[in-house]
Amino acid sequence: MYDWIPWIILLLGGILLADPLIGRWVEEKIAILAPLTVLVFLFGSQTGWIIFFQGGALGMCLMSGYMLDLLFLRLVPGGLSRIRKVILLYTFVGSSSMPIWAGDNNLAFVFPVFIVACMLGTRGHWANRLTASVLFFCLEMSVCAMLDSYLYSVVFYDGLTRMLRVVAFLLIYVVLCRVLPQDGIRLSERLWKLALGLSAMPLCALLSSVLMTYYPTVESELLEQVSWKLSIAVLPFVFITSMVILITLLVLSDHEQLEQAKQLAEMRESYYENIKRQEKQIRHLRHDMRNHLAAVYGMVEQDRPEQAAAYLQELLETQALQSGKRMCHNEMANVVLLAKEEAMRQYGIQADFRIDLPEQLAIADMDLCALLGNALDNAIEAARKAEDGRVSVQCQCNRGMLMLRVINTFSGERFADLRTTKPDKQRHGFGLNGMREIANRYDGTLETEISSRTFTLTVCLVEPMQG
Repeated sequence: MYDWIPWIILLLGGILLADPLIGRWVEEKIAILAPLTVLVFLFGSQTGWIIFFQGGALGMCLMSGYMLDLLFLRLVPGGLSRIRKVILLYTFVGSSSMPIWAGDNNLAFVFPVFIVACMLGTRGHWANRLTASVLFFCLEMSVCAMLDSYLYSVVFYDGLTRMLRVVAFLLIYVVLCRVLPQDGIRLSERLWKLALGLSAMPLCALLSSVLMTYYPTVESELLEQVSWKLSIAVLPFVFITSMVILITLLVLSDHEQLEQAKQLAEMRESYYENIKRQEKQIRHLRHDMRNHLAAVYGMVEQDRPEQAAAYLQELLETQALQSGKRMCHNEMANVVLLAKEEAMRQYGIQADFRIDLPEQLAIADMDLCALLGNALDNAIEAARKAEDGRVSVQCQCNRGMLMLRVINTFSGERFADLRTTKPDKQRHGFGLNGMREIANRYDGTLETEISSRTFTLTVCLVEPMQG
């Protein structure tokens, strides 16, 4: 009569784990809670208490799914709603608890359901989400299929495999938690598509284990035994390949972060070189100021005010008197904005900057640089082709919100995703997808608006809490 109680506990447990505070506490205690669920199962099975027995079994399913869910979230953008979190959690709880064997046709049927559920439970670029879904399906199914296939003839098969799944996923969780960064793996759209191609290798191997045992028109015991053994032999390679690809994603992410840091360092070096050059010009101007003043004084004495005014105007337009210009108090934003203003000046684009950023921001320098730099690069690339090239930039930080609005004129064909037309797409072509990924990471929004002559980009970021 109490069979329904554990299922209610499982349902409520999943909903509670979607709460950030409760989820964070459980994540910190996984090393204790995972073995504890195994002990509860053992204790319940020995005493025969139905509630404890089923509660322990469902608890192990919940724990296995939750550990996989936490690892999965390190590969996709955060800021998910509670509904998405619940969908994602129960996807992993259900898939990690189902019986599965080598060559089981259920693998082929579960795969599309698993992928659709993971895509619905996440947000961000499709290649990122699809790659993570495929890799975790292969990782999870290979572990479950190995345990079920190798221990199929063992006494207490069901209880033993449930306990070993928790242990196996706990070990995987501990290993990957030390490797995968807490704030997730960040890759460009191009690299995520490459990773998606790599993830096809373990997926094809996993599906081949099903096809090798599927002979609807042939009945041969020897053939079945051979195909069964081949399927079992494939599963460890599926697991190893999935783990290796996950580590490869981390290496690619680190490499891309280093590339971004290098570009940031180059931009800063150019900025400070420009400051040094301007300071040198100021020293020369100061040294020659007596001569300049004497020349102006002589023109005034000779009643030549027009020539004196022209001389002074020419003097005011020298680079030395333009030095020390700052767009805002934030150094990183100042570096990017001054560099883009110089590019606009060279292209003859009318620029309007209204910037109000504090010296310290809770947003990472590389994210701020990528957002400002690429938004302005796209605007400059479009405005330089327009007859009346204009770019207006508004950026301010208020009440923990950073708001950026870039308005530019354009002419000719415009790509919907702002793909670059430059030949070097390795260093350009960040596009809306990359900027939207940054906005998602900071629980923000990105909106675009196109009129007959202007393109408007509006980005709003939520600054993370300090400490």
